Amino acid sequence: MAQVTVIGLSSFGYFLALRLSELGSQVLTIDRDEDMVDRVKAYVSKAVVADATDKRVLAELGLSHMDAVVLSLGEKLESSIIAAMHLKELGARNIVAKALSEEHAKILEMIGVNRIVFPERDMGQRVALSLHGHNISDYLPIGQDLSIIEMIPP
Repeated sequence: MAQVTVIGLSSFGYFLALRLSELGSQVLTIDRDEDMVDRVKAYVSKAVVADATDKRVLAELGLSHMDAVVLSLGEKLESSIIAAMHLKELGARNIVAKALSEEHAKILEMIGVNRIVFPERDMGQRVALSLHGHNISDYLPIGQDLSIIEMIPP
C-alpha cells in the first residue's frame, strides 16, 4: 500500500487525494486552510492543518518515509518553491510538484523535484486530441515527444 502525502488541497490536490484513497493508498493531506482540510478528512488517512513552508512542521510529520510527496501549491509560486526545498533537505525520496509555468518548473527541477506536472496543460492536450481525432480515446505523455495513445478502431 502506497503512502502518499498531498500538500495543498486546491482542486488538483483534493481530487488527487480522493482518488489515491479510493485506490487503497494511505494518504496524508496538508493545507493551511481548515475548511479545505475538513472537506477531505473523512476520505483520507490523516488530514492536517499546517503551513507547508514551515520546515519544522514538515520534519515533525516524517515525510521522508512517504513513498511520494505531491506539492499541489502551483498557485502559490513562492510557497511551492520553499516547500520543495524543505522536502528535499528533509530527505523526501519522491517529490511530485504542480508547476504554473516553464520558469517555475525549471526552479523546481533545479531544487531536485522528481516529477513536475502541468495538470491543466496535460488535460487540455488530452481533450484536444480526443476532439480532433474522433477515434482517440486516451492519451498519456510518457516523455518529451513520446506518448501512448489509445485508439478506438474505425
